[in-house]
Amino acid sequence: MSASDQAKPQCPCLVVFAAQGIQTYILRSDKLREIVGASELVESMASELLDDTLRQIGIADPNAIVLSRAAGTARILFPLEAQACRFALIWPLLVARHAPGLTVSVAMVPVKGHPLAAIIAADDLLPLRRAYAAVDLPEAGPFTERHSRSGRPVADEWKGEDGPADHETGRKRDSSESGRYRLLGKILGPEASATEVWRLWPLEMEDIADEHNGLAIFHADGNGLGKSVIALLHALQDKPADEALEHYRDFCRGVEESTVEALKCALDEIMAETRQRRESTKNSQLKFPFRPLVCAGDDVTVILRDKDAMPFAETFLAAIQTKVRHRLSAQGLDQFTACGALVYMRPKFPFADAYSLSESMCNETKRAVDRKHTALSFVRVASSLPGEYSDFIERERKLDENHLLTMNPYLVGTAADGHPSLKDLRDLEKLTWKLPRGALRETVASAYRSVAEADTGFNRFLQVLESSDKSRQHALKPDILAAFRKLTGNPADSLWTAKSPHRTPLYDALELKAVSASPLP
Repeated sequence: MSASDQAKPQCPCLVVFAAQGIQTYILRSDKLREIVGASELVESMASELLDDTLRQIGIADPNAIVLSRAAGTARILFPLEAQACRFALIWPLLVARHAPGLTVSVAMVPVKGHPLAAIIAADDLLPLRRAYAAVDLPEAGPFTERHSRSGRPVADEWKGEDGPADHETGRKRDSSESGRYRLLGKILGPEASATEVWRLWPLEMEDIADEHNGLAIFHADGNGLGKSVIALLHALQDKPADEALEHYRDFCRGVEESTVEALKCALDEIMAETRQRRESTKNSQLKFPFRPLVCAGDDVTVILRDKDAMPFAETFLAAIQTKVRHRLSAQGLDQFTACGALVYMRPKFPFADAYSLSESMCNETKRAVDRKHTALSFVRVASSLPGEYSDFIERERKLDENHLLTMNPYLVGTAADGHPSLKDLRDLEKLTWKLPRGALRETVASAYRSVAEADTGFNRFLQVLESSDKSRQHALKPDILAAFRKLTGNPADSLWTAKSPHRTPLYDALELKAVSASPLP
């Protein structure tokens, strides 16, 4: 600090920064190695890079002034305004060097009253800072060689098997090969980076999806957590500053740790199954078929094998609801819920498009359940242009103004408020494994031609079941009808819900069957 800075009256100052478009930055490439590297760069930005920077500007204990931190985001209460100014000036430059291509917005507010009021003011200022145009320097000339996939200028320092790469791609590759795996270590513990384990984490899509399996992207987010944070900040302003700040730290820490615990709970099941397969097949190099990409606050994104995706999603959503409610009920989260979205896809499908679809589907799921329930929506994409979720439904699931071939979203838990239960859908999916596949698929296909034709085909299917010589199929008719009634709420023997728009779970059950492991022995 200069002598002129020391002479000025110093007051505390709050700095908030947030990376823009984290998921877009991570999924900008379709190569898993680069996706993993981008995830690691984002995760280390608000941890190691931040701590090292704070120490360099004279903060001996960074944890003492960092109020909250998550992937790409932090709130820092500096004791001196000069330190805050210096940090705000250099931080975007350091981030640009650490993670080329990632833009960070910084807001700074002097603390002249209660520090929680400054947090509210800084959070209000941050969206304005995001509106500032990002500048990519140095500007490349017209004769600059560019990377064949990204189109960005290449740098000789990043040479790979396919030639030189641009700074962003090179940094992502380098980070993926460090073997440190900070995000996995945060979720699964230090053993995730142990020498004998870290080589078993996938770095190629083929390590997750093979000729027998596809991929899925899972994205989840809490319902109304932002409003809960604002309400907490207002309520805590009645308390002394130190006590209020400690409450705020506990709240942020509680949300983060509850999310990490829920994610670990869901991933443990997949890891246990992989270890069993490794032992039974004597294949010591069998990779774990998943890769977490984002785990920040209540925001989670994971790539995993398709057949594991639905059990994983159901376990995670149920676990995060339980853990947050148990840990933070006193802070107003006793009714916490979360929503998630699953996109099933082929390994060659563009990941950025798949994530965009999952994000819009998650937002639509929140809207559909009015942010009151923990719920999940899912789709399986085959077309190369899925677009937003509303576009997908209009193009692929809407038959007419009154009929839809989906009942998304499904509630995790019991059915309520006219929304079906995910458990009931999975029960119907298990029944479809015992039935002739062709007849049900033909019913769905006929629905695109005519709703009346689909109804006729479904009734014919039920008649065939009733007259079947196979006792097992004959006995399934009551179970099939009971499963449809549970999901549709329609007492009649019908494919559709009684209320308009009429929806059916049949296509959802068949799509889920297509990406699930058989429950039959």
